[in-house]
Amino acid sequence: MPAVRALEDRGRALTEALAVQDVLAYRGAIDTGAMLDTLLALHEELNDRPFVDSPNVAEFVERYRAAVDDVRSWRLGKTDFDFVRTLARGQFGIVDIVRSKHNKGVYAMKTLNKRALLSQRE
Repeated sequence: MPAVRALEDRGRALTEALAVQDVLAYRGAIDTGAMLDTLLALHEELNDRPFVDSPNVAEFVERYRAAVDDVRSWRLGKTDFDFVRTLARGQFGIVDIVRSKHNKGVYAMKTLNKRALLSQRE
């Protein structure tokens, strides 16, 4: 069972690495949050394209569907904040002062107008 042992060792090493802050900085890589964002983006991209016709891609999409749904539910969104007041308005969006419903902290939230941003590319 050397292959099983090697997998256990790799799993343990990954778990230990993820427990450390700035997990992959030694390679100039990204943190755990960015890795989860990458999983979300990859899953969405493969799910919305003709790639799903490939059996391997379809299996990947189905296998990680529940995990992706969990990660989506963990992300912060507008509903996690209470609006306090508008700080500034610009050509591409609005900056509001908001208060977190979770820790009562005060933050600035920038809301961009996607249509205005995309029209600038044209």
